[in-house]
Amino acid sequence: MPTSVRLLPLVLLVLVACSSGGGETPDAGTPVVEDLCNSREEALTRPECELKPGEPLERFLALDSEPRAGDQDWYRIVLPPGTNARTLLNVNGTYLASSTAVNLSVTILGPLPDGKEGSLAKKEDKHAQGAPRPVDIVLPLRDGMENQTLLVLVQDAPDVPSRPNFDARNKYRLTVRIDQNPDEQEPNDTHETATPLVLTQSGEMLMGASTGYLATDNDVDHYAFDLAAGKVAYVHISAPDLDFVPNWRCPTSCGARTSRRRKTKAWCCPRCAAASWPPRAKSKWSTRGGGRWW
Repeated sequence: MPTSVRLLPLVLLVLVACSSGGGETPDAGTPVVEDLCNSREEALTRPECELKPGEPLERFLALDSEPRAGDQDWYRIVLPPGTNARTLLNVNGTYLASSTAVNLSVTILGPLPDGKEGSLAKKEDKHAQGAPRPVDIVLPLRDGMENQTLLVLVQDAPDVPSRPNFDARNKYRLTVRIDQNPDEQEPNDTHETATPLVLTQSGEMLMGASTGYLATDNDVDHYAFDLAAGKVAYVHISAPDLDFVPNWRCPTSCGARTSRRRKTKAWCCPRCAAASWPPRAKSKWSTRGGGRWW
């Protein structure tokens, strides 16, 4: 009997043996989806729904049965004692795979300054046909938030709202960090909380200096100093040379008000904004009686 004929029954036997009972075992390329943390209630009560600093969590954004799309994952973060206005909450969501249909969306929910609950921060990765990018949120917290519980909502941000995407093969990774803002001047995000610059005599000029960090998204740092009416002020802002074009610029916005005693209160505000090079970080302005804005 030719070899090919002798082998044929064996091949058929192997195929039959491998295919029997296949309905009970998933294909090797399709992981089993365990769908957890599907509601606010589960996020607040179940131990597997708590995000802890330094403990990455990996989950599928897919339902465990058809239809797979429409999954929402809810988690909680319990803020530690000592949380204050210099505390930064960093939540990072990312796909480690090189491709996914999911446009990852991460929302942090918690108490707003007016006492109501709402969105504190939200970011999405709209990567279209490209590789997925990390969704990274750095949120400055407030005094009075220690021991409070925040919620994190992870979902897809579909281009067509009625057609959300899912990924039952690749997990996303979610990590949390809680740090203190390296900028010791914070909070100084408003005119009222501006960091005072003390001017001292240096030859024929008055000079003052301070340092700070633009440590969070849309961070604005305000500095204030006293300047006599009729004087000219030169403001210089510098940053380390990192040997590449930065993704920020530092325009200087300055203003002044003159009191009845002819004493002018002046302030300057470097603001992190869209990419521009070289940074517009040098300005010259003067004060005049009566108070004037620049």
